[in-house]
Amino acid sequence: MNKKMLEMALLTASLLMSAAAMADAAQFSPYTANYDFERKGIGSGKSTFTLAKQADGSYEYKSVLHPTGIAGLVSKDVTQTSDFKVVGGRPQSSSYSFSWDGKPDESETIKFDWAAKSAAMDQAGKKSKAKLSADSVDVQLVQLLVAADAAAGKLPDSYHVVDKGDDTTYTVKSLPDAKLRLQSGNYQTKVVTLTNAAKKRTITAWLAPNLHYLPVQVQQVDKNTVTLTLLHITYSDEAAPAAGTK
Repeated sequence: MNKKMLEMALLTASLLMSAAAMADAAQFSPYTANYDFERKGIGSGKSTFTLAKQADGSYEYKSVLHPTGIAGLVSKDVTQTSDFKVVGGRPQSSSYSFSWDGKPDESETIKFDWAAKSAAMDQAGKKSKAKLSADSVDVQLVQLLVAADAAAGKLPDSYHVVDKGDDTTYTVKSLPDAKLRLQSGNYQTKVVTLTNAAKKRTITAWLAPNLHYLPVQVQQVDKNTVTLTLLHITYSDEAAPAAGTK
C-alpha cells in the first residue's frame, strides 16, 4: 500500500470512528414522544414517553398511559419510570417504578445492584430478589436496550426482563426490514421480535434508524394484542434526527 492509499485508509477509518462516536452520543438524545395505544377488546389511549438527561449524567425514561374513551371510564393513568446509566454504549437499569392511579396494590419498585448482580423488587410490600446477567433489564427500558443493540449491530440471543418478582427470558430474532406508513411519517424500519414461549408472548418492535432506532411501533401479542404507534416526537437538543418523510 502506497502512502496516499494509507492516508486515505486512515482518513476513512477516522471518519467511521467519528461517525460511530456521534451516533453513540446521539443515541440518547432527550425527547418527548406521543404514541397511540390500542388494546384489542378493551380500548384505546394515549401514551407519552420522555427521555431526559439528569445533572449527574444518568437518564430518566418515563411513560404515562392515559386511557381514553370507554377505557377511560374503567381505568386510570399508568406511570412507569426507568432510571438508568449508559455503560459501554448500552442503557443499564438503576431503578424502575410502576404506579396505577387508584390501584396501590399494583405498585412496584425495583432497585438494581450491579456490583452484587442482584435486583431487589417490591410489589406493594411483597419483596423478592432476582439475579442479574449482562442482558438483564427492566420491563420498560428493554425498548431502549434493543434500540442501542440494533444500532450497534450486536443484538444478543436473549434478554432477561426483570418484572413482577421474576426474571423472564425473551429470545431475540431479527426479521426482514419493513416500510411503515404512519401518521407521524413514513419509515424504513428494522424489525426485531422478543419471544417468551412459556408465557406465549411475542413482542415485535419496528425500529427507525433515522430516529436513532427509536421504536415507531411496538406490538405485544399474548392473550390480548396491544399496539403502540408513534404519533409525534420532539427532540430537545441539536442532535435531533430528521423526522420520517411524509
